[in-house]
This record gives sequence, structure tokens and C-alpha cells, in this order.
Amino acid sequence: MNRTTAENYPSSQHLSTQQHRLELGGGQSGDFSRLSPSTIRQVLDGYLDDLERELSESDTGTDIGRVQEMLLEIAGFIRSGTAKATEGECLFFLERLIDLYGNGFSQVGKNAFSVTAADYADVIEAVSIECPTYDYSQAVGQLICYMQQLFESRKGSWITIYEHIESMSNSISVVQILKDVYLQEIRQWTDEGVANLFGIESDLIRVAQALDGEIEGLETSIKEKRASLPCVSNTAQKAGRRQVVDIREKRVEKEIAVLHQQIDQLMGERQGKTEIAALIQSNIQEFQTKLKEIRRAYLLRLV
Repeated sequence: MNRTTAENYPSSQHLSTQQHRLELGGGQSGDFSRLSPSTIRQVLDGYLDDLERELSESDTGTDIGRVQEMLLEIAGFIRSGTAKATEGECLFFLERLIDLYGNGFSQVGKNAFSVTAADYADVIEAVSIECPTYDYSQAVGQLICYMQQLFESRKGSWITIYEHIESMSNSISVVQILKDVYLQEIRQWTDEGVANLFGIESDLIRVAQALDGEIEGLETSIKEKRASLPCVSNTAQKAGRRQVVDIREKRVEKEIAVLHQQIDQLMGERQGKTEIAALIQSNIQEFQTKLKEIRRAYLLRLV
């Protein structure tokens, strides 16, 4: 199906954020049947206008929570079931939303789009149920790109995007192809716990850092104990004077030996944690490469 354009759809007056949220608030029970088609159009347009304004701000000026809230409300509104938008309304809404999140790739250093991409994916999934005949190639391509970005930046919401794509209907041809050709390997990785790799890596790094602190503390104790040992006079040694065995000195030396043993044990533990962390990092890089390959192959298929 061909995408509609703004020129092909009549303009309308937009509701303020407060007004269209009040409209939704009146239907929290799930009954939106009282909303007229024109009101539905106004609600969707109002949200999109607010999203465009919010996402046009700098990263420091963008209220991420507000963007996420609006996207969540849009998805809930569309999933209500009784607020049936016409096909034309769905398509016009989709075009604006897809264009909006397409702009996120051209804005270097702006993270608001990727941070809210999982919520964007939620809306795409919801709309796909109402408009299954739409060509979602571009939207799904965006989601794959955002999924890769989030994984590379260690954001766990990448898997939420994957789950939303998985939940889209197989009746959508591009989704079916994606699942059959590209997502099988991702599904295998997720089944094997790839989503937990960052947490495991963080735990290992934290433990290694704690061990470093313990080792440093023991090394400090050794230095202090050595400093407390009495110095033997060179003159006394040359004179052949008989040195009295210092019982305290022997005790301190034994304590130092025990501290060295503890350091060796801790260093062994640290090495083990480091080796596991390196293996985890290797797995992360492998999956990261796999996401890049999937993104590249999918985008080339669209060309």
C-alpha cells in the first residue's frame, strides 16, 4: 500500500496536550466509542505535534519521561479496540511518526530518540494490528537500527524492541521475512541469555574492583609492618656483635608471610573473574557484530 502524504490529508485544529489527555482519561475503562472520528484525528495529531516539539529540543531540554508517557498513551489508545481509527487516519499517523523517528539518525549526539525507541516500537506494534496491510519496511528497519544502537550503548531496552518486532503479526510480509531470515539467530541468542550478559559483566567487574581494593589494603599492611621492624646497625654487624633474636620481629615476619599468601589467593580469584569477564566481552562483541550484519542485510534488502 502506498503511503499517504500530508498534502492528501486535510489539516485540522490540534488539541493541547492537556485536552487530548483529558479525552483519553475519559476512556480509561476502555470505552472510547464516544470519540468521533474527527476527535480521534485531533488526538493523534495533537500527540504527534507534542512529540515533535519535545524531540526537537536539545538532549538536556528533552523531557524523556514525558515522551515515553505520550508514546505509552498512544499505544494504549490504539489498543483500546473501541477507538477505531480509519485506515487513512492510521496511515497518516504512521507516516508522521516514522518520519519523526527517522530524523533521529541524522542528529549526532542526540540520545532522546534511541532512549525512547522501545516505546516507539510499542506504538508500531499496536498500529500494525489495526493496519496490517501497511508497508512496515521502513519502520522495522528503523527499529533494527535503534536496537543495535541500544545494545552497543549497553541499554537493556534493545531487547524490548526485539520483543515488539516478534509480537508483530506474521501477516505483515516484511515481519514474516524478518522472522524467517534474520531473527532466528537473535532468538537463539536471547534464549541462551544474551540479555543477561551486561549484568554478568558488570558483576564481574565490580567483584574484580573489590578484590583490587582488598589487595591494595593488604599491600599497605605489609608496608606498615615492614616499617615497624627494627633496623640492624651495619656497624654492629661488622663488629660481630651477637644479635639477640627479636621475638617480635619473627612474629611480624610471619604475619607478613601470611599477608603475601592472602594476596596470592586474591590475585588468583581476580584472574579467574577477569578471564570470565573477557569471555563475556567476547560474546557481547560477537552478538554486536551479528546485529550489525542483520541490520546491513535487511537495509540492503530494502534497496
